[in-house]
Amino acid sequence: MTRDDIRKKLIYNQNQIGNIRTTINEQESQIENLEGLRNSFNRLLNDFNYKHNMQNARISDVNNMSYINSKIVSSYTSAMHGVVNGSEYRKACNEIYRAIDKVNSQIRKLQNQISNNYSSIKRFSCNIDYLNNQMRYVDK
Repeated sequence: MTRDDIRKKLIYNQNQIGNIRTTINEQESQIENLEGLRNSFNRLLNDFNYKHNMQNARISDVNNMSYINSKIVSSYTSAMHGVVNGSEYRKACNEIYRAIDKVNSQIRKLQNQISNNYSSIKRFSCNIDYLNNQMRYVDK
């Protein structure tokens, strides 16, 4: 190998490291965006649960009104309990949890890609070290 060949390979490896670092920065930015989205979903879930608990408390308050006809109150609270705690509520919660899981999965995928990219940087750095060492022995 000539000095010129080694220089070309050095430049190639250095460019690869630069490209990978750019990719890592983009992936880290994507992770930050996904973490923001996950936080939004968690806030939504907390708000949703808070409102759900408030509705249950209101139903309980109505149920405790002893001065109203007990059959009417019982029917009303039973029906409202079904609405507030029924399948639609569970479906909504499950969809939010599913969205959070999907975001977490995307974050893990990006973290794995970043880890692989750091391994590639290490490999290119080793190539650079080797080529620099070879440069010392060329044309001597």
